[in-house]
Amino acid sequence: MRPPIPTIYVLCIIVSTLGFSACNTKPVKKEQAILSPSGVITDTLYKLLDSARTEDTLMQEQSMPFLFFQSGHLFNHTEKHAVAVSSPTDSTAQIKLYHLQDHTWQLMDSLDGLPANTIAFHTIYADYNFDAQTDIYIQQSASNGYVMSRGYLLLINPLTGRISLHMETEDLANMRPDAKTSTVFSEDWQGADGNKSPVCTLHNKWVSGVLKTIDVPAHKDKVP
Repeated sequence: MRPPIPTIYVLCIIVSTLGFSACNTKPVKKEQAILSPSGVITDTLYKLLDSARTEDTLMQEQSMPFLFFQSGHLFNHTEKHAVAVSSPTDSTAQIKLYHLQDHTWQLMDSLDGLPANTIAFHTIYADYNFDAQTDIYIQQSASNGYVMSRGYLLLINPLTGRISLHMETEDLANMRPDAKTSTVFSEDWQGADGNKSPVCTLHNKWVSGVLKTIDVPAHKDKVP
């Protein structure tokens, strides 16, 4: 009969086995959820919409990824709306229009694939087609010196709240709607001679739903 193994030897074997097992066990890394740019935009937008429900006005702009948010009485004095413009890619943008009903934001309309230039981004709210409904102008570029602001119009249907894109305005600089004459004035300035070049005021009218230049005055209005 073999003599029994001393207890101390058994304990040493167990400790050695546990130590070897611990050394060969890879630590488990806690994975962190990394949101994509579109995921970051969605997450931030939800938070802004939630805050905007109780705020009179709210505006925020961030980059990388680009997101512009503005809420308040943007289109009339009795209802609250929110506008969100995001740029999931370097070349395209998306706009979403919301309406607050019973303390809940309702998506009225959205447009994808809009031209994007986040550096020159700027919005103007005005009634550009004279239907008593405020529309949105989005600036795409702004020149140095005498500023020539160019961009596109997003007309909002007063009955349905749907958005219609008008890219024909991207060559019309410094647009200014005049309700008395139903004319959208714009400016033309070549700048060939520096600040000595005069500025022309162009007269633009809506023809079959398209904004067209109908008159180019022969006289020069001003020198910047």
